[in-house]
Formats: sequence, C-alpha cells, structure tokens
Amino acid sequence: MQQRAILFCAVAVFIGIWLIWPSRAPATPAEAVSAHFFGSLTGSTSTVPTAADALFTSFTNAASSSIDIALYELNRESVRDALIAAHQRGVAVRVVGDNQQVASIGNGPFFAALAAVGIPIVTDDPRSSLQHNKFAIFDRTVTWTGSANFTNTAFSRNGENVLVITSTTVADIYTSEFEEMFGGTFSTAKVNNTADEAMVAGRRVQIAFSPSDGVEARIANALQTADVSIQVAMFAFTSDPLADALIAAHQRGVAVEVLLNAVAAGAAAGERDRLCAAGIRLRVEDWTGTLHNKYAIVDAATTSDPLVITGSTNWSASGVASNDENTIIVHDPAIAAAYAADFERLKAPISAAAFGCNLEDASAADTQLFLPWLRSPQNNQSPAATPTAVVGATPTPTPPPPSFSSCSTMPDVTVVPNWPVQIMAVDKVAETVTLRNAGAIPVDLNGWVVCSITGGQRHPGISGSLAPGESRVFTNNGGPIWNNSSSDPAALYDALGRLISFLAD
Repeated sequence: MQQRAILFCAVAVFIGIWLIWPSRAPATPAEAVSAHFFGSLTGSTSTVPTAADALFTSFTNAASSSIDIALYELNRESVRDALIAAHQRGVAVRVVGDNQQVASIGNGPFFAALAAVGIPIVTDDPRSSLQHNKFAIFDRTVTWTGSANFTNTAFSRNGENVLVITSTTVADIYTSEFEEMFGGTFSTAKVNNTADEAMVAGRRVQIAFSPSDGVEARIANALQTADVSIQVAMFAFTSDPLADALIAAHQRGVAVEVLLNAVAAGAAAGERDRLCAAGIRLRVEDWTGTLHNKYAIVDAATTSDPLVITGSTNWSASGVASNDENTIIVHDPAIAAAYAADFERLKAPISAAAFGCNLEDASAADTQLFLPWLRSPQNNQSPAATPTAVVGATPTPTPPPPSFSSCSTMPDVTVVPNWPVQIMAVDKVAETVTLRNAGAIPVDLNGWVVCSITGGQRHPGISGSLAPGESRVFTNNGGPIWNNSSSDPAALYDALGRLISFLAD
C-alpha cells in the first residue's frame, strides 16, 4: 500500500510539472535560399501538375497562419485551389493583383473564385502601370519570388526561375511592401520605406522594389562588380543604362553573354542590336516556349563575389520606373552556380538558325564574328541554317546610308542589318522571293526594291504591308529576271535606298 502511495505521488508530481512547464513556441526554420527552375521549353502548354505545382502547394499546405501573395496573372488551377484550401482551414490569405488581369477573360474567373470564398483582393486600379510582382510570403517566414506568373505557361513550358528564401528578415521586408500595396498605394505613389538588405545563412541578400527604390541603378552597380563573367537571360531588355553597363563590362574584358526572348528582342527600343554592335555574344531563343526569365549572373564559379540578380523586373523603362516590381540580388556561389547551369539549359535547345551575333567558331584560328543576316541558300531553296562567318567584321545593326544606284551594283554585304525585313529565299525557277518581317511592328514595303544582282533587274510586285513575324512570297508576274544557270544573289533596299538584306547565292 505504501509503495502504491509513493508511485501515485510521483505520477501526480510529474503531471503537475508537465502542466505548469512553460509551453515552447515552434522552432523557427533554419535560414536558407534555394533556386528552382521551371519549364520544358518545348511542346505545348499543359495543365498536368509539374514540379512547380508541387513546390507551391507544399508551402500553401504547410502555412498555419498567413499567406500574402502579390501576383500579376493567375490561371493555374493548383494555385487557385491551394489558396482556397488554406483560407478554408483558417489561414489568413490576402491577394494583391493587377487591375487589368483581374478583369481579363483568361485570369478573371480564377481571381473571382478567390473572392467568392472571401479572400480579399486589392488591385492597382485605376493605374495603367502594371502590378507585375510574382511573390508570396508564407507565415512571415518563407518568401517565394522570381519570374514565374501563376499560370499554365509558367508552370509547364516557359523558361522561368523562382527563389525560395527562408528568413523572417526577408519575409518582413516583402511584407512591408505588400502592406503598402494592400493599403492601396501603388507605383509612383509608393516611397522607399523598406530595408535594403539582409543576411541569410551568412549570405548577403539585397532587395529593392520598383519604382521607388532606384532599381536600375542598383542592378547597374551589381553588374559593375563583375571581374570575370556576366550571363543574362532576359525577357524584355530596353534599358539603355543597363545595356551600357554590359558594354562597359565587355570593354574591360569581362566575358558577357546574353539570351533574349524571341518576341521582345526585336522591339523597336530593344537593346539587341546595340549589344551586337558592341561585340557582345548574344542569342535569341527559338524554342516553342518563352524565355520569361529576368536574371543575370555575375562571376559564377569564381571567388570574386558570385551573385545573381533576379525577380519580376524586366530591364525596361516600365520595369524600373512605373510598374510595381521586386528585384533581389543574392551573393552566394552555390546559387550563382545553379543559375549558371540553368543558363546552359536555356541555351542548349536554341537552333543554329536562330538569331545570334558574335558567336565564336572554335575551329577557326582567328576570332570570328558571325553576321546572322548574311544567308546562303542551298539548292536554290531555303537559306542555310548556319550563318556565314566573316573574319574581323563587326555587325552594323542599323540601316547604312542610302546606297542604291542600280540593281547591277554589288552591295557592301558587311553592313547589312537584315532589320526589320529579311530575304528568306529566292526560287529562281518559280521566280518568287520570300520576305519575312522580323520586327515587332508592321513594315510598309511600298517603294522597296528587291534586286537580281547578276541579272541587274528589279523583282516586281514588292508592295503592301508586312505584319510582325509574317513571311510572304512575292511572285514575279513579268518576264524572267533571275539567272538560273549561274550565281545570282539578291539584295533588298528600303524606300530610302538603304540596303536592308542580302541573300548570297
């Protein structure tokens, strides 16, 4: 009996201690930064779940108190459903969106589904600038940011990147920006009221928001630190100051390489031709997906402060001066290495026929600069896939001065810009010429001239308007002009007499 009493007392004391022992808060997750890369780059857009879906839903499912998300587009079912499920289990979900996308045909129903269950949505209405962020904050601890919209194309096909940062300090910085927008303050009405950087797992992380935080200058400053290399994968690139920073780096011996989106690369204000003229190695993707990244890698695989610049910000005037955007710079050799590997992934499927400049020929003894506009047809049909190399030549991306005198005069092919219209093919038997508008705006061809150089004659019927991306076959309805028995190159001149394109034979 005495032993039972002692045992009972011991148990009672243990229970009492357990009841009054102070409760401990859940341990804060270890700080970390991880990089994630999406997109098959080929095929068609898919609704089949991918690694992107699994990653995002893992954070929404784990959230216990709050999810704040600032997004531009939303048409991915998994994202919509994960946010609704979190809301329904008691997590405070808040959304900041773009007024035009919230009302659009493609995205509107997904935003409406969130609103229908009581999730609050604030937009930048009535501003014409974009609320272009793509970030989310989970439980004020984990931050998701990058180039990826919450869409089918982003989660399945496009070239995209996302950083996931586990840090309460970084989460607080992004939350401050979110609160400003959720309170109704957007674009140029915002002020620079957030911390500029944090230390995460011993690594420096810099953060800036457009348009209030001088983003363009911060990106330029990061590029200026390059000692060895810069690699850029960019959707829209129209910023003169950032192009200047790349050109300056190239001129001081830094190896600069640029990948551009196929559609945006040809924009009237695009930097593609300036970079090519400066001697920078550049390719334009031609895979079926879209290069939607907005990142740069500085000094990967070196000890010279490797860093990555990424976020939602295109290198454009609107990206830095009017849109609501975020830019993050991570100083970390492992993150830089991961992005450098993705850069190679993006570059690998670009075909030999795609636009490129200053591409080195490893088999040549001398450095060669490739002129992607100098084309050579095979068997009098389509142009050769591989551009002709001209040793020591420098591409001239803008049209040269007027030079047309007669169709029998051989033009100076080292200055052909092939912009905005290209001669794609000449069928000398069928007497047809195929022209393609590689630009982003329609081109009025009235007054333009296509010459048969050997025959010394004009190809009749070049007129009308050529839409962006359009290829059209122009038929010769007169007598034969193309010399079918010997070499007969073709030259294209605009209405001012400037040489635009040349097709060797």
